[in-house]
Amino acid sequence: MPIFAPNHNALRRLSGTVNVATRASWGYEDRDACLRVPESDARNLRIEHRLAGADANPYLVLAAILVGLEQGLLAGREPIASLNEDRDSGIDFPLEMLEAVQSMQGHTPLREGLGAEFVEVYCENKRQDHLAFMQDISAREYRWFL
Repeated sequence: MPIFAPNHNALRRLSGTVNVATRASWGYEDRDACLRVPESDARNLRIEHRLAGADANPYLVLAAILVGLEQGLLAGREPIASLNEDRDSGIDFPLEMLEAVQSMQGHTPLREGLGAEFVEVYCENKRQDHLAFMQDISAREYRWFL
């Protein structure tokens, strides 16, 4: 999640209720799915990754997706049920920054795929971003204190 939603505003975007991917899931023509397979002819068939926002680094997003694909293929895993078959299918993503960072830091396949040193440095940067964000008093909070 720290790669796909790299800041607090990105995580806020994911707290919506309509057409927001908040779990590892997939589906045909389903805008709530993390991976959406839009209806199209064979020539235009594609997959949409609906989790990462425009504020995410596209190179890191692609690298993380490829690590996940490789992990699934090497393990010989079958796909989970699509949201079209089961609306409860999928695995919830951590939507709080420190929880997401902790999850990323302990994710062995990601550490192997992107490099343990990269994951450590990236996670520490996200922790520091979070601390700086939490120390900033918003205009709304300032008005409340007065």
